[in-house]
Amino acid sequence: QGTPRKIDKSRVSKINTDTHPFTYNNYDSIHDRVLITPHGPDPVFCGIRGEDPFTVIRTLHYVLPIEKLEGYMVFRTNQGTNMHLQNELSLKRIRIHKAGYVRCKVTKKPRIIRGGHVLFEVSDLSNIKYPVGVYEPTGLGNIASKLIEGDDIDIGIGVSKNNSHSSSILNVEYLSILKITDETVTINPLCTKCGKRMKSEGKDKGFQCKNCGDKKSSKLLVTKHRDIQLGTYQPYLKAHRHLTKPLHRFGMEKTYPCIANIIKPLHAEWFKLF
Repeated sequence: QGTPRKIDKSRVSKINTDTHPFTYNNYDSIHDRVLITPHGPDPVFCGIRGEDPFTVIRTLHYVLPIEKLEGYMVFRTNQGTNMHLQNELSLKRIRIHKAGYVRCKVTKKPRIIRGGHVLFEVSDLSNIKYPVGVYEPTGLGNIASKLIEGDDIDIGIGVSKNNSHSSSILNVEYLSILKITDETVTINPLCTKCGKRMKSEGKDKGFQCKNCGDKKSSKLLVTKHRDIQLGTYQPYLKAHRHLTKPLHRFGMEKTYPCIANIIKPLHAEWFKLF
């Protein structure tokens, strides 16, 4: 078992704010949780994710580690890039352990099951229908539960086995709401004379105002306000995978014509023993 790392949580919270957006996923303010320390028996004090070597090294010094460290090493990785979700998938060709994104339409209204997980069904241009799972720890259940049939969405997914309902299920890693459909409901009509809501006279007998006796033959069809907004929704920070790309990193992509361009300016600093 790994021992808890001796780290000042308040300081991590402060550097998370002070270095944003050039470092990311250091601290989950919603759950008051440090995200840079490992939980297993790793020979690592912490791992700081950032946009360049200068920033992550400087941030390490700001953390002021309480433990005695042997040194540090900077890695250039694909963390925080959504690299595993780059490919658009067709539901017709879904396979277990695949990952990517699907543009689809909700075909079955979400339902909340035990544990707070949300299940619904989608279909894409192939007309194949597939079950989707949004799990409680991600924090996406609230927004997913507000979807209705006909909504157009884009979901980043990993495909896994689902022995309870079908051979496989789409596990949601992010949810983008592209277009929402109108939700309509029928209500008893208002009396045009006195403004009171009419009462039903019985099946197929129309409606009557109990105040003045005015009558109408049918209910009103009205559009219901939906408490849902277009946009991209991600899990809580604590539920981010290593490859999950935070929303603020979109538009901050970097290209290097040569790896030497990022190694040379900091040649002696990528690896250092104290």
